Amino acid sequence: MLAGGKSHSESRYGTDDTLESNPLVVGVEERAVEEDNNEGVDSLYGWLVVLCGFTVIMMTIGFTFSFGVFIVPLAEEFHTGRGTVSWLGSICSSIQLMFGILASRFVGKYGFQKFIISGICVCTLATFLSSIARNHYQMYATFALLGAGQGLAYIPSFSCVAQWFAAKRGIAVALALTGVGVGNILFPPLMEATINAYGWRRTLQGVAVVGGVLMAVSACFLRERVSLQVSFAYSEILTDRRFQLLWLGNGLMAFGFLIPFLHIVPYALDHGFGDEEAALVLSTLGITSIFGRVGMAFIGDYFGIHPFRIILGSVSFLTLSVLGWALVGRYHFCLYLVSGVYGVSAGAWMSTLPVALAAIFGIARQPSVTGPIYMAAAPGILVGAPLAGWIFDVRGSYQVALWCAAGFIGAGALVLWLFPFLTPPLAHH
Repeated sequence: MLAGGKSHSESRYGTDDTLESNPLVVGVEERAVEEDNNEGVDSLYGWLVVLCGFTVIMMTIGFTFSFGVFIVPLAEEFHTGRGTVSWLGSICSSIQLMFGILASRFVGKYGFQKFIISGICVCTLATFLSSIARNHYQMYATFALLGAGQGLAYIPSFSCVAQWFAAKRGIAVALALTGVGVGNILFPPLMEATINAYGWRRTLQGVAVVGGVLMAVSACFLRERVSLQVSFAYSEILTDRRFQLLWLGNGLMAFGFLIPFLHIVPYALDHGFGDEEAALVLSTLGITSIFGRVGMAFIGDYFGIHPFRIILGSVSFLTLSVLGWALVGRYHFCLYLVSGVYGVSAGAWMSTLPVALAAIFGIARQPSVTGPIYMAAAPGILVGAPLAGWIFDVRGSYQVALWCAAGFIGAGALVLWLFPFLTPPLAHH
């Protein structure tokens, strides 16, 4: 569908210019203090905000998604199984989602910058403390702290970017979120080489120092364009059918989503890949996720495709790629291929979701709605990857874990496909 018109099915998703028909307006008290609604929109400063948001996201979430290179050395250091070590990435990611709802709830009151700076300080401290941990229980605590810092910084970072753009909002948010993919490209080979040369402790210390400096500089420019104070009655959100379907679909998918990021390196090592080659498989996932984020955003903006349509396509290919991994992942070329497809799909899904929420619920409410939607993924992110590691420890194979991952992602995708059919149309243009 080109930008010139909107179909009846598109109107089911909602748009940010139909706020009066939005049931979330009931019980919502919103105040925007702004001298000029168009001041700074799509400006050069906005692109600086994109760069700074990109840097913060790369050094926080991009690092977590590259954690797979630490699983084997940490398991050897602490004399434990992969399932035990996998809890580190899951604890970090799930705590990040939990604290994300805190950030989304109060960011309108305190501003983006305060949350981002607080998150950066906590992340830097937690990464350094992880480097001096003496057992995996201490690392559970430090990675929980790391997740808290990421949760405070992540949603404000890309929500700040969204405020500075209108016509190019999709591509701007996508470029900021490519920090996850770029981190996923750069960190695995760099950290693999550093671990082999200096050990995992020095590697974490280097990440803490370099990351802390880069993020501190970036935070100086991440300020809101519009001062917003948004107070939500969350009971109204919970009873909105659109929110319920998005919450359920994303929650189901989360049980399988993190497994490739944490276990594809150990899987590759088990199937004859060398250390550097296995890290390259994870980097392939990161490289292709950049195309998914930027390419799909550009296509959506250029052709006027509703972002929710892009989400439906991406979650479908997420399911197919995990099924492909389970069926033919033992072949080297096929593992690279499914890693690439998963990366494109994951990138498109992650970068398009905030834009879709802005289109459905409105840009002013997007930060406050994003937190609860992300919170739905916390249980799956917490237990999914460790469960896959436990299955490997028991059976000596990832096969059952991959079928379970495909099942959960497929179930979540099915719920999201039902979204346009089970939600009432919001407006007709």
